[in-house]
Amino acid sequence: MLLAQAAKARTIYDAQARWAEVLAWQEARKRLDFDKEWKLFLDVVDGIHRGQPVDEACGRYLQRREAALQLQAQLLDYRLYWERFGQALQDRDVMLLDAQNIRIRRQLLMLDLEQLRTPIPILIPQGGNPPDRSLFDKERGKDEH
Repeated sequence: MLLAQAAKARTIYDAQARWAEVLAWQEARKRLDFDKEWKLFLDVVDGIHRGQPVDEACGRYLQRREAALQLQAQLLDYRLYWERFGQALQDRDVMLLDAQNIRIRRQLLMLDLEQLRTPIPILIPQGGNPPDRSLFDKERGKDEH
């Protein structure tokens, strides 16, 4: 009973931790860090100081901020993809084939190598009588003389 409760608590804790991680990555996709925001803001101030109309400077700020957010989201998606990919391959046998002079499209093919391993067939004669080996014995006798 106590083991079941401990397993339940661990499962709930793991789910909550994963959910918190998802929320943190979602928030990271929606916000720029302070240095990037400050640089964009200073560009607005510099533009206004040079005589650029306020509406135009603010519009440019919003466009550049949106582009920076999109780039950050793409980079985070790329990072998360490769992190999860690495975790999926962590405890598996991996075979990497790479050649520079192949003129085909690059593709990633993931197979379970256990499925490709063929067991060595054990040949057991059907029935109760073993096969006649007299021919082999005669050949063996010729080689020995």
